[in-house]
Parts: sequence; C-alpha cells; structure tokens
Amino acid sequence: MKQQEQVKDFFDGHAPNYKQKYTKQDTYYDYFFYERLAAATQNISFAQKSILDIGTGTGALYDYLCQIEPADFEFVGTDISPKMIAQSQIPPQN
Repeated sequence: MKQQEQVKDFFDGHAPNYKQKYTKQDTYYDYFFYERLAAATQNISFAQKSILDIGTGTGALYDYLCQIEPADFEFVGTDISPKMIAQSQIPPQN
C-alpha cells in the first residue's frame, strides 16, 4: 500500500469522531487547533478574499473564519481524506 493511501485510510478512519475528540477542553488541542488559528489570522481581514486551505481536514479554519467574519469570503478546502471533508461545514461545492 502506498504511503498516500495509508494516510488517507488513517484519516478516513478517524473522521467520524475527529471533531469531538479534539476539543477546547484539552489544553494541547485548544492551542493546536484554536489558539494558532487566532494567532495566524490576527489583524487580517478576510472580507472579499479567496482562501485555499490545503489539508482542510474537518474545516477548522473555515469554522473559525465564519465566527470572526461574516461569510464574505471565498473558501476552497481540499484534503486527502474525503471523509474528513464530509465532516466539515464547508459548502460541498467548495
């Protein structure tokens, strides 16, 4: 089995409960998934911007941006695991 397939299979297997497993209640995951998003997007307006998220997973960046800005941006997410993307709130056409 190719490494790419192994990675896909790994994340496909974790997709159904991925968001529930990694929550803000765990200090490490709070930093890894949430504080780093705040730091990386601080003082940046995404209004009228196009965003490409490679390795979007369950759409953490999309969810975060929707919280801090109205959905006034174009967002395209891609991931090796279709099951991870299926768990996201990213519109299917994106």
